[in-house]
Amino acid sequence: MLSDWLAYFYPQLENPFILQVGIFNLPWIFVFLHPLKFLGPYFSAILIQIMTMISIWYICQKLNVPPLQRVLVYLSPPVLWGAFLGQFDGLLLIAYILPIWISPIFVLIKPQVNIGSFRSIKPLWQYLLAGIFVISAYIIWKWPLSVQYPDIGGPSDTTARGLLWNWSLWPYSLILAPLLLIYKDIRIRMGVSPFLFPYIGIQSLIGPLIALGSYNLWLFLLVWVFMWIRWWIMVNTGLT
Repeated sequence: MLSDWLAYFYPQLENPFILQVGIFNLPWIFVFLHPLKFLGPYFSAILIQIMTMISIWYICQKLNVPPLQRVLVYLSPPVLWGAFLGQFDGLLLIAYILPIWISPIFVLIKPQVNIGSFRSIKPLWQYLLAGIFVISAYIIWKWPLSVQYPDIGGPSDTTARGLLWNWSLWPYSLILAPLLLIYKDIRIRMGVSPFLFPYIGIQSLIGPLIALGSYNLWLFLLVWVFMWIRWWIMVNTGLT
């Protein structure tokens, strides 16, 4: 339980200027989270999960997700498994609701969750702000060139288990990319974003599930059931 938080995220926020193996996010996020170290590994994880659940609720509220779908979103593999691992993808979805200028910074943290939140080229000074974060991250951490994958998981893991843990439809899903240029509807942008990357974990699929929940009940239920079936296969494959 909380394996990702304890193995990767908490050690990174404890020593934010030393990039840990398995950390792909913009390292500055862990500098900002550094005060959480005074809560310890478990209380800090609980606080992050509470914030994540509030973020999910707020997004569902903004997108008018009906009560049934909202409950099932919380009872879905992306949310429950993400909480079990100590991930916070649901918190990063708040970028879709925040002012446009903050989107590039959130995209740098985990683009497969919220690249769709970047929906305007104005104001132009947002690029300067994002550029400062990227250039300073390279100077301090050599990020992203210094990113190191863990031994298991990630795009390089071609075992049966590794392939099941990757929920991406790459490269076929690239056909969806023009939708980000055509539509400003948050539901469409949130639903498409994760599938534009060669690797996504199930916890990054909270956005598409919320988008479906606000659109069509039966399609949502079909995807919800499929997620549970594939999740069960995923966690029970290649363990011996």
